[in-house]
Amino acid sequence: MKYHIRILTIIMFALSYSAWGGEIYKWVDEKGNVHFSDQPGKSEAQQIDMPKFKTDPVLEQRQQDRQEMEKKEQDQNTAKSADEAEAQKKEQQRKKNCITARERVEQLQTVRRLFRIDESGERHDLSDEERATALQKAREDVKTWCD
Repeated sequence: MKYHIRILTIIMFALSYSAWGGEIYKWVDEKGNVHFSDQPGKSEAQQIDMPKFKTDPVLEQRQQDRQEMEKKEQDQNTAKSADEAEAQKKEQQRKKNCITARERVEQLQTVRRLFRIDESGERHDLSDEERATALQKAREDVKTWCD
């Protein structure tokens, strides 16, 4: 007899568990009456979110810890993307400076007559020493930006 009562009790708990896990819908009929049910009565029915029961504080803490960990990882990924974007921007600027420096070296080596324009707008031809100094500076820029 005790065996049958235990089995009956287990079956009752199993059946009642499904009732607790269902969804609840709310809608208003044509007469203005509010209805609640486990099935949507009409297309205008709204699903109601029921509060969850806190049954295991350890599980709740684990879920909270997991959420905090995910947030930290997301923040780190955001910081990494910002750092990567900054590094990519610096790399593009370095490449641009390298191309400019190489063009300057080629210009100084191939062009016969080089000049500079001073503040008053007058043109002055570069002497051999000025040209050699400018070429040396351009080669140093190539080493700085291209290597």
